[in-house]
Amino acid sequence: MLSGIIPWITFAESTQRGVQVVVENANLIKKIAFPSELLPTQVVLVATVQQLIAFALLVPTYLIVVLAVSGAPMADRLSVASHLAFLPVPLLLQFVFATGLAMLTASFNVFVRDVGNVVPLALVIWQFLSPVFYRFELVENGLANNAPWAVSVLHANPLYHLLSLWRYAFCFERDVAFPQASLLTFGITAIAVFVVGLSLFRHWKGLFADEV
Repeated sequence: MLSGIIPWITFAESTQRGVQVVVENANLIKKIAFPSELLPTQVVLVATVQQLIAFALLVPTYLIVVLAVSGAPMADRLSVASHLAFLPVPLLLQFVFATGLAMLTASFNVFVRDVGNVVPLALVIWQFLSPVFYRFELVENGLANNAPWAVSVLHANPLYHLLSLWRYAFCFERDVAFPQASLLTFGITAIAVFVVGLSLFRHWKGLFADEV
């Protein structure tokens, strides 16, 4: 559960603070020499550092449970614990995705201030549509039998794929399949969102000073 909650808190904080970052720093935006792209990037960076602090507590606890408490053979325990080496991958992709989304929403919020009010509500809905508190595999069979379309909808959620990557890094079972499809899907999504967000931010930032 923590492997889902901690990344979600980081992502939600990055998005919620990022949408207001340009408006809240109007004094800096009006300084021509200031590189305004740093504002949303700094918000995401701060949230990421907080996530790393949380992981500084989670990782040792995870290792204790896997290596000391688990009754599996030591070779199996080491195999499971080795998944931690995968941690930098979802961390980097999450940073890219969150930064692009922060730039995108911050840009829109300059011209349409209601965006800042919609984003918190959207995050609440997004949270419960994402496997933050549960593993998607636990409900997938039921959805596949009763509402197969819902499985496709949940797979279209970028956070489903991001959390699949985090859960792989903190897995507890041996021989867990590498989430190759999620890595490819979220990697492409993160890069696309970042490129679009950065492009729009740079295209519109010349107008920010007049609007804020």
